[in-house]
Amino acid sequence: MTTVGALGLAACGAGGATGSSEKPAAAKLAGTIEFWQWGLSYVEGFNKLAAEFNERNPGAKVNHSQPEGYDDKIKVTVAAGSGAPDVYLMRGNLFKQWAQDGLAIDISQYASRDKAASTDLKAMHKGFFDYYHHNGKMQGAPWDFSTISVAYSLEALEARGLKPPSELGAAWDWNAFADYAKRLTPADGSNYGVDANPTIETGFYNWAVANGAEYWSDDYKKSLVNSPAFVEAAETYMALSHRLAVSPPRAWITQQSQGLPHRANLLSNGMVMMQTAGDWFFGWYDRTPGFRWDVAPVPTAPRTKKTGSIANFRGLSMAPTTQNKELGWAWTTFLLKKEVQDRVAPLMGEVPARLDSIDAVYLDPAKSPNPKSRRVLKAAIDSTKSLPANPFIPYPDINAATNALQADAYDGKKPVREALNEMHDKLTALLAGK
Repeated sequence: MTTVGALGLAACGAGGATGSSEKPAAAKLAGTIEFWQWGLSYVEGFNKLAAEFNERNPGAKVNHSQPEGYDDKIKVTVAAGSGAPDVYLMRGNLFKQWAQDGLAIDISQYASRDKAASTDLKAMHKGFFDYYHHNGKMQGAPWDFSTISVAYSLEALEARGLKPPSELGAAWDWNAFADYAKRLTPADGSNYGVDANPTIETGFYNWAVANGAEYWSDDYKKSLVNSPAFVEAAETYMALSHRLAVSPPRAWITQQSQGLPHRANLLSNGMVMMQTAGDWFFGWYDRTPGFRWDVAPVPTAPRTKKTGSIANFRGLSMAPTTQNKELGWAWTTFLLKKEVQDRVAPLMGEVPARLDSIDAVYLDPAKSPNPKSRRVLKAAIDSTKSLPANPFIPYPDINAATNALQADAYDGKKPVREALNEMHDKLTALLAGK
């Protein structure tokens, strides 16, 4: 097994013939690097991993911190040429633009020299691995991501004699989802069958991906949000609220959410019976005493027979200002190892980037916490695509141009096709301005 110290040696190209028959001693890692990340739920896990790395590499140290104003601070310190992290956790929705702007270096040369790391990278989720390439350069390594599912109350299903969606297999499609939502919605309108979030990450874009639609063209220079497949998916999804009335109006959500710790509590408190949910909702369900729940994948599109899932592909990037690339690369490759990736789910509750760790740990209910039917999420994980980032437009600008139109379509204030055409026009204008 290649040691972390040897990984640093391979990365800087040391070693080779010296004129002596003796093999040269491996150079030891030395120095200190700063590793930044933003997530409170990651603090304990990364503290443990940094401590283990430091213990294995005497003379080398990784300092782990979570600075305030994370995104802006990275940009400002990199621009200033000092005070920046050496390695940082990249938000997936920012990667394309940050890679375009030079905030992450190309690590292809290190990977090509490092056989152990190359093997680890080949074990990664392919869509995730490919995402961290930009203009032919590898500007980050996969770390973890989330999966989107449909969570549901087992008690609510049992009361209506409905089979859990996790047991329906191929029959769990858009039509079955709508039928369940209707059956679970009480006639008096006091509660709703499903909380179908109108946003991108846990909402309609998952339906669009299942239907074979894309947000951008391959070169990111054209918006595709008004394509036939995208329109079909969005119309089906938005109808749950304004036409079928099985998903609550946004005003109802706002009112009912007051005083709740998290949106997940709408389901765990019995206000809705199903919910489009990210796996970060799971812990909130478990914190509600006596609440019995489970999950199924995003329902398949009748046309494609496929499911879909959208993720924030979180990666590990090196800043261009780092003065210790060897140690930065060694820390990065340490986090790619199976022994570490196997601990992503239990330590941080997220999906590891490695496929073998996903199969061995994340999808095994004996090794990961609830839900008990997490194995059915494999198809969704395999189909996962990134949030619709664009190298030419800041992600906040994408949201600013589209959020209100998505809300109007969900509320029925604007026909879905019309809203998507306006979104397309706004996104096209943003691209033209770059």
